[in-house]
Formats: sequence, structure tokens, C-alpha cells
Amino acid sequence: EVAEGSGLPWTPGRAFWDGGRFAVVIDFGDEVSQDVSAAGDGSDRVGLSLVFRTSYDTSWRFEAALMGRRFLCDNGLLSGEFFGRVGFKHTTGSAAEDWRGVVRDGLRLVHRAPHDLSVFVRALRLLRQAQTSDKRLREVLALFPQFGDSLVGKVMRRYAAHEEPTLFGLMQAGTNVLWHDPKQTASSWAHNDALVTGLVGYAHGHLS
Repeated sequence: EVAEGSGLPWTPGRAFWDGGRFAVVIDFGDEVSQDVSAAGDGSDRVGLSLVFRTSYDTSWRFEAALMGRRFLCDNGLLSGEFFGRVGFKHTTGSAAEDWRGVVRDGLRLVHRAPHDLSVFVRALRLLRQAQTSDKRLREVLALFPQFGDSLVGKVMRRYAAHEEPTLFGLMQAGTNVLWHDPKQTASSWAHNDALVTGLVGYAHGHLS
């Protein structure tokens, strides 16, 4: 109902379930997207998805959140700080009243999507202009002390083998590893959010 009410073309995205937590993603089309290509030729666009999450063990609250999606590689770019997010109580009244509230708040979230995406893409462009160096990599990796050696190793291997030598390339390496992991866990979602939020915050604080 939220997707239909948005008036935007959409397709069902991925679903996640680990026995206690559930998420479903709705991918919007090119109509709400912006270019982040180095040449500015429209060849690398970032759009939006809407994710609904909930849990049966109270580890995730019931919420809807916008997230970025890079079309070239279908990487999901989570950030609770730089994208809109609304939460809901599991039980507040009748089921019909609850659902009307979910749809209403979900649509409000989608309607602010162009603004959120503009702020986000501005940071991605700054990251794309930021060539990596030993100093920069040390600074950025220090932002994520919660990442274990195994995850850092996978990200750096992906970065070295497949991505451009910029902080944008480092973000894409990390989100590729976390979003396309065949054994994705709830930690993958949390680490994706931490990585994207940290790098976007770094762009706004150090590169603008």
C-alpha cells in the first residue's frame, strides 16, 4: 500500500529472515535517482529503496526507512542518520487503525525522499573525488572499531580487486560485501548502516 500510494514505479526487492528478524525491501525506479558518475554523464545512478523491518524477539523495532541503491551493482546503502526513518509501535489500537498509521507515515517518508537523496548524493560525489592514500585509509578504518578483522579483510580484498581508488570505491567494496553476502545476518545490516553513515559523515565533515 505504501509503494502503490507513492505513485512511483516499484518492484519487490529482497527479503531477509533469520528466525527472529524480518525485513522486506521495495525498490523504486529511475524516476527518483541522481547521477554520481565521475564524468557526470548519467552512467552511474543512485536511487532509493524503502525497507520495512520488524522482529519477533524485540531486537528490531517495527520501522520503515529509506535507503540508497546503486543501480550498477544493486548495492544497498543503509543509513539511519542521512535517510528518513519512522518507527511504529507493534500494538496501539485496532489492526485497521495501526495499518492506516503505517501507510500514512510511510508515505510521508517517501515524499521527503528527493531531499534525503540530494543530501546523500552530494556526499557520494565528494567521496568519489577523494583519492585514497595511506593516511586517508587509516583515518577511515579507525571510524569502524566494531568491524572485525575478517570483515575488514573481505572489504579490502574487494576494494583492491574491483573498485576505484577513492573513498567511494571503498564504500562500494564494503556495501557489496555486506549486501550480497549469501549468509547475510542482522550484523550485516548494522555494519552496512555504520559504514555508509560513517563515510557520508566523513565526507560532510572533512571533504566539503
